[in-house]
Amino acid sequence: MAQFAYIDATLHNKVSNRLLQLRIFKMNAVLLSTENDIALVTLNRPEKRNALTLEMLETLLDHQQTIAKDPHLRAVIIKGAGKSFCAGLDMMSVIQNPQQIKKLLTPISKQLGNLVQAAACGWQTLNIPVIAVLHGHVLGAGLQLALGAHFRYAEVTETQLSIKEIHWGLIPDMGISNMLPELAPRDRILDWVLTGRDILVEEALNYHLITQASENPLEQALDFVQHIACKSPDAISAALHLFKDQRQRTAAENLKTEALLQEKLLGQPNQLQAVEAKLTKKRPEFKPSRLDMNALQVE
Repeated sequence: MAQFAYIDATLHNKVSNRLLQLRIFKMNAVLLSTENDIALVTLNRPEKRNALTLEMLETLLDHQQTIAKDPHLRAVIIKGAGKSFCAGLDMMSVIQNPQQIKKLLTPISKQLGNLVQAAACGWQTLNIPVIAVLHGHVLGAGLQLALGAHFRYAEVTETQLSIKEIHWGLIPDMGISNMLPELAPRDRILDWVLTGRDILVEEALNYHLITQASENPLEQALDFVQHIACKSPDAISAALHLFKDQRQRTAAENLKTEALLQEKLLGQPNQLQAVEAKLTKKRPEFKPSRLDMNALQVE
């Protein structure tokens, strides 16, 4: 009996240690910090070019929810540690554990789809701008994660983009069919998807895969955030909501949405503060946005 007890204790300790290692990995592989009302999300697996694992995707969702609950935040910046933004999904970790495939593809939300889709598309549900800062490899799942941001600032000489899934006999499946057609024509998208070829910065700029390119995209992103920090958070939230689903609405519904959002903003403390700041040329002092833009009823 003592021998069996020893075996049970040893097995329990191994399982406990493994769970602890996973928790530590999840916390360290995708970092979340806040400074000056900016949330900074850092893919922190530089030795693997920040290739995404199941645990990292789950952590991205956790961070989205944490950010959504903080009304003081004005923007999100997503970046990668080391020499790359993200080299895609860590296929070897998936191949070695086939049970992960089912978990990755199981729907978790009617609006956001499965885990991998929500990890990319979920950023669009936030009421603050999300900026992806790109450098080095931006491949496959990494590019699709970047497409989930509202803006993509890239390093001008060292950024390499590609939709690589065709090399694995797969298709890109992180919400790209919703996000990319808003930026590029179908024939160009099919070219990238069917060939899996490299997309250089100049081509990416021409077809809006990236917003801007510079020698220091993080500095550029921070400068952009400073510009919007002196704008009403209510108006920024309303603008993001207005353009989020405009292609799914009819022309009449878009006009109605504009009117409803404007009615929601007019006379609110932040709107009055914006007017006062404009007239007096003083820096505005806005309150955290608490307007629920998702509660609009467009009939």
